[in-house]
Amino acid sequence: MATTITLTGELETRYRADAQREGIAVETLATRRLEEGVLLERIFHSFPPEETREFRSLVAKRGAGTLSDADGERLTALARLREEHNARRFADILALAKLRGGRYRALMNEFGIRPARIVLPVRH
Repeated sequence: MATTITLTGELETRYRADAQREGIAVETLATRRLEEGVLLERIFHSFPPEETREFRSLVAKRGAGTLSDADGERLTALARLREEHNARRFADILALAKLRGGRYRALMNEFGIRPARIVLPVRH
């Protein structure tokens, strides 16, 4: 389904100038920028703070040797959720780099994103 967006005033002028500079149609530029916006929103959507606190608390318990079996299972579940979140985030970074015609490492540096450390509990 197609959607029509009307650009007016300064926004229209800027889009037309940017599209001309890049040698593409205004519609193509608008589509690209909308796609970039969606990707950026997902890239900067962080892992929920409550779950991050819980994860860190459980890692500390494990380090102190006070992690119960139930806590260990919860830590494993949270670690997997964080890993899945980070994998989706990385896929979005790759998609944004491709859309912009750049390199993913440059984007990660630009955004100040460091590779995540995932610490999985060791089972004996």
